[in-house]
Amino acid sequence: MYVWQYSFEIKKRYLKFVNLTDYKENFNILKTDSELPLYAGNVVYLTKSKLWNQVEPKVIYSIFNNEPKKADNYWFININVTDDPYTREYIFNKIEENRIFVIDFNLGFRVSQGINTLMFQVIRDLIKSGEVVFKPRNYMIDYENLKGIGNFKFIIIEEVLALENDFSAWDSFIISTQLFIKKFTVSPQKWYGIDTSVVDIEKVPILFGKGLPDENLKRIK
Repeated sequence: MYVWQYSFEIKKRYLKFVNLTDYKENFNILKTDSELPLYAGNVVYLTKSKLWNQVEPKVIYSIFNNEPKKADNYWFININVTDDPYTREYIFNKIEENRIFVIDFNLGFRVSQGINTLMFQVIRDLIKSGEVVFKPRNYMIDYENLKGIGNFKFIIIEEVLALENDFSAWDSFIISTQLFIKKFTVSPQKWYGIDTSVVDIEKVPILFGKGLPDENLKRIK
């Protein structure tokens, strides 16, 4: 328990978030890159940001650097657990019209956090209200008026501690131990009730601290 709490405090010290609106141009370039195949119709990320328009840098790295993920739509999901045991609410925001969406769920601690089911209900509401419009695909079988939605891919990012970290020996030991213990805990896809057939797991190097100092490397030939 101490390892888990202390590692959380260490990460909290260095954890940063970036604004999604700053990457609109990157999303547009990715969309128009004809050399890249379509990764999925809908790409979904789980985030821990307290601000609806921000995500962790590792999410941006995953989209644009670690096998670029060209998609028709991007969904960023945040789950807040409330003290009221039976709260079932959500807030919907758009970064870009009909393309980049953010959903904040407020769920009571006794409410199932099955993301698949929750997203299905939200998307059905958004289509009904006209806030989201999907391009019709006539070959698809219509189901619950969700024809044309396309497939979904949930990206689960696993933390891998990078070597370039400026930790003390004790902090490094705590973080390494926490990551080791995490291997034996319930996986995010199981915790959030995500169908494993629509999950891609990525290992993204997480850099905490100042990193290594810049040193001049002399070329001799």
